[in-house]
Amino acid sequence: MVIWLVLAFTPRPFIVCSLPAVASIVQEIGGNKVEVLSILQGVENPHTFSLRPGDLKKLERANLIFIIGLHMEDWLPEGILKERGYSLGDSLGIKGNPHLWLSIKYTEKIAEEVEKGLVKIMPEDSTYFKRRMVVFKSMLKSIKVSDCLKHRKVVTMFPAFDYLLKDLSLENIYTIINVPGKRPSPRRISEAIDIIKKNRITAIVSNPFNDFGISDAIVKETGVKVIILLPQVGMEEGIDTQIGLLKENIRRLVDGLCG
Repeated sequence: MVIWLVLAFTPRPFIVCSLPAVASIVQEIGGNKVEVLSILQGVENPHTFSLRPGDLKKLERANLIFIIGLHMEDWLPEGILKERGYSLGDSLGIKGNPHLWLSIKYTEKIAEEVEKGLVKIMPEDSTYFKRRMVVFKSMLKSIKVSDCLKHRKVVTMFPAFDYLLKDLSLENIYTIINVPGKRPSPRRISEAIDIIKKNRITAIVSNPFNDFGISDAIVKETGVKVIILLPQVGMEEGIDTQIGLLKENIRRLVDGLCG
């Protein structure tokens, strides 16, 4: 009985993730073998986020830290990752756009990297992680993608959903705000309006973050609709898993473009 109690209360490895989407993936693969925490909670903009009191202590206590990398988490203290850090974007050899978790394709690749990271610190549980990975991949493959989205053209407010649009065979022909947090020039906004009119674009794909009122101005000028997609797990009630996030964004695209 004493031996059983010792085993039962052995602390699980503490895994810290920069984003709730990554934390959701880690939880899916790690199951009850890990304790998972996300620094961001889903409502913050990761491009403008600053660490809160207590966040550093969580990072220092972590057995493993998963981040996206690619300058998504420039708010992390230099050197905090050391040997415990795992930059998913770098591991996948990605350059440029860091919004990997918003793609079905890259969600699977992130999960594969997560499995590798967990096996490194818990090799004795590799079979358990592999089994959960199979289940997670089957969940991804079960996500329904409507053919009505294929080869449609859209304009995007931000580059956040470029990978997802490519997954769905949607063509993004222009991104209005191409530098995070920086208002585009009047000329760029005018170019967007001209492109929307010339190509008979019916929708702008955006997210809930501040767009400097640009979408309202473009809607007034062109009559185009705005499809708001969610950039993060936890941003809205009920969207609390990575699979749920992907499904919801695809549903919104279908409603906005095919409905």
